[in-house]
Amino acid sequence: MLKIYDQSHQFVGHIVKYKDCQIESDAATGDKALSFTYTARYHNLKNEYYIRTETDEYVIKEIEEDSSGSPRIVAMLNREALQGRSWQSFSVVNATIDEAARLALAGTGWTVGECGITKRRNAGMPKATTLTVIENLCTAFMCEPVYDTIGRTVSFYEKRGEDRGAYFMSGLNLRKLSKKTDSNGFFTQIIPIGRDGMTINEVNGGQNYLENHQYSDKVIQFIWTDESYTDPQALKDDAEAYLADKSKPYVSYSADVADLAAQKPEYSVLSYGLGDTVRLIDRATGTQEEQRIVRMVEYPQEPEKNTCELANTVLTFEEMQEKLQAAASLVDNTMTSDGKIRVSDILGWEKGLAENPLIGGMQDSIASLSGQAATFAGQLGALSLTVGSIETNYLKAEDAELRFAKIDLTNIEDGCIKNAMIGIGAIGTAQIADGAITDAKIVELTANKITAGTLSVERLEIRGSKNSIVYALNNITGALQAQNVDTLNGEILTPRTITADRIVANSITGSEIAGRTITANHIVANSITSAEIAAGAIKAVNIDVTDLFAQ
Repeated sequence: MLKIYDQSHQFVGHIVKYKDCQIESDAATGDKALSFTYTARYHNLKNEYYIRTETDEYVIKEIEEDSSGSPRIVAMLNREALQGRSWQSFSVVNATIDEAARLALAGTGWTVGECGITKRRNAGMPKATTLTVIENLCTAFMCEPVYDTIGRTVSFYEKRGEDRGAYFMSGLNLRKLSKKTDSNGFFTQIIPIGRDGMTINEVNGGQNYLENHQYSDKVIQFIWTDESYTDPQALKDDAEAYLADKSKPYVSYSADVADLAAQKPEYSVLSYGLGDTVRLIDRATGTQEEQRIVRMVEYPQEPEKNTCELANTVLTFEEMQEKLQAAASLVDNTMTSDGKIRVSDILGWEKGLAENPLIGGMQDSIASLSGQAATFAGQLGALSLTVGSIETNYLKAEDAELRFAKIDLTNIEDGCIKNAMIGIGAIGTAQIADGAITDAKIVELTANKITAGTLSVERLEIRGSKNSIVYALNNITGALQAQNVDTLNGEILTPRTITADRIVANSITGSEIAGRTITANHIVANSITSAEIAAGAIKAVNIDVTDLFAQ
């Protein structure tokens, strides 16, 4: 069953009558496409409506109709919020992808999900949407994104998926297998060279080359030059990855697979997902090796029709480097050699100077800098300027002193606020990393409802002093008893609320009953017989002979 929402994201209804539903997914890009044929007689589906499955949300992009009256619907993964935010220029220097992505996602409603990638890179690009920024970051960091369009998170993995022990075997769940090998560009030794002739000697035991003979003992050298590398260790790490790809033939497979796990619970051991590593066993092609699922086409209504594409690499290192070099060239265009953003690339910089009357007297001095914004940026640290307005998408400063600042949205990794003046003290939405406040001093707390597991406070006393709850109860208005701090006074108990079922049997004896308090009118007639009177218990001194009548 599919849920439908209109363009305003208001729930419209469900789609129950449909067929030929398929979901195509790609591990490298994180893209997904949903398509199906709507079989109901009438429909109110429109382009840009939303469709939600159990795991994802899509946007309708194509509606193909013919005389049969059953339209074919094509919808793409909903990443609109990432396309609705643009950057004049986006740049980071020596940052992790987690740090860079959090900056890119600020203000979109999306956050970073899982990310175990710790390497650092330079990356930048001009005039890009947040989605383009995320895609370029994945290229620069050589990783794969996973978009959660319902939870609105994007996660990053070196390679998504896992090894569940699944296998595709001819005669069982492998119906057909096509195999292609390619050794164009094959080599076994690589000599990597970075910027200004930098080599890997200092991080590679004095040697300027790496070798890998996993497939052949041949000695075939390749000199790899990439000016974007300034760190010898990063150059070596990526050279090893490049060599690992090129020192063996590239092998790709296309498999027609029966998803038995989706059809019968007893085949759960054969379940697989996008990005998973599986074992291929095919007698016809002589294949017996591990491969990775890089693309899938799933048929939720007919899992026996599922197909997938496998390869021993998601993308060749060479193809990845082409994208990386393109990203590196963008970094050179937006960053100075010392890692600072060029002033000329800051959105609205010239406009802010031209329109600010305070800066008007400095126009000639600024012009004397020959229009070289980069030089001007380098000297900003030595200048003291009074600027009325600076508008920018991204501003990075090593040290900054701000007297007054209005900040609409900020991400502070580590912050210390010595004195804070908050006008009203209302926070519209607060996001706390783990949902816990370790230490807090609150002068006054007003709350409609507080939900707590265990309440532990130093200043809440039950009994034992004049600050205790027991003392306060014993001294309610009009109380006459002693001011006890450990026990409750009987006067505060509601009259006639202690019934017989709350009194322990045999716990009330004659010593607790005041003399002459039980009179005849409290005794039920004929309820006391000789059986209840102990022998010899009633003596002459207890009998009033005046009122005694005897026959």
